[in-house]
Amino acid sequence: MRSLLNPADPRPLLPVIAVWGLITWKLEPLGLLVLCLTGGAATLFNLLAKDSGIRPRTDSGQLLKMARGMLLFSLGWSCVFFLLSLIGTTSLEQAAVNTGTLALRLLTVATLGLCLASTASPRVLSLALGWYLRPIFGKRVWEAALALGLMIHFLPLALTTLNQARESIRLRLPNCPIRKKIILVVSVTLRRLTQKSWEQAIAVVSRHLDRPEAWILTAKPAIPAMLKAFLLCMAAFGLLHADSLWSMLLNRYSVLLQDIV
Repeated sequence: MRSLLNPADPRPLLPVIAVWGLITWKLEPLGLLVLCLTGGAATLFNLLAKDSGIRPRTDSGQLLKMARGMLLFSLGWSCVFFLLSLIGTTSLEQAAVNTGTLALRLLTVATLGLCLASTASPRVLSLALGWYLRPIFGKRVWEAALALGLMIHFLPLALTTLNQARESIRLRLPNCPIRKKIILVVSVTLRRLTQKSWEQAIAVVSRHLDRPEAWILTAKPAIPAMLKAFLLCMAAFGLLHADSLWSMLLNRYSVLLQDIV
């Protein structure tokens, strides 16, 4: 566990999260529950590992805000999916089953993303991804790594800025109409993000992160950790087939019960 959740080198963890995220859309509810619990346990391990060598690189409060936002998004999108299913020809029972499966898929992807975000900083994650993309992009891989680092940094920053703008307008203009309030929140958020993007550009230049040598990862990954990552990827594919086998057994068992009844 510690070798995979190493905050200094997340290269073994990246392919595991990528493979698990891809097969999430093919798994049945039982496999989704296993992956969701695994991702949640790994995130909790990162947050609670204070005295060990594994320390969360994302602020706990910020991570909790991200988790809450992902939870609200999953629930909101699932409700929209449920209503759209009822509008069509889908029955109520089937719509409920499909909605529950979709909500579990979204929560699984969210927990895997939180696991990755709580393991290492955006810069370290960008270096690790650049190490994998170097055979494809060659010398220009540092541009992709820099873009990814800025994107990971700005996502929680944009969410925090939006919440601050909404809260300040709610306190200063309590009787403001909804339409005007939305316009004010959007304009204030965009203005603040414009200022922060300029500050971030100055920070990148001052730290000499706008050059290729700042995004070169020369250290070799730990072989035991990469081997564990490979085994976990294979276990995910095994879980995919085992989940299909479990569903087939359940279907045969239900048919047998219907014949007995």
